[in-house]
Amino acid sequence: GTTGSEVFEDTQKRGKPIVFVSGSRPFTGGLCIGAEEGLAGMRGGGRRRVTVPADRGFGPKFGVG
Repeated sequence: GTTGSEVFEDTQKRGKPIVFVSGSRPFTGGLCIGAEEGLAGMRGGGRRRVTVPADRGFGPKFGVG
């Protein structure tokens, strides 16, 4: 992902997938709601590019929203 033009997550470059429990919000706080929405319905091993608008991201705490 990016903030403006800055990449903050690139699982392909990192060589490891993101691992999370779908629907665990708000208890885990790991993924923003926009990422969870974008990844909904995926199966293990799937690939998807997700763009999250600022209003569905982490909000003002992280300089967006």
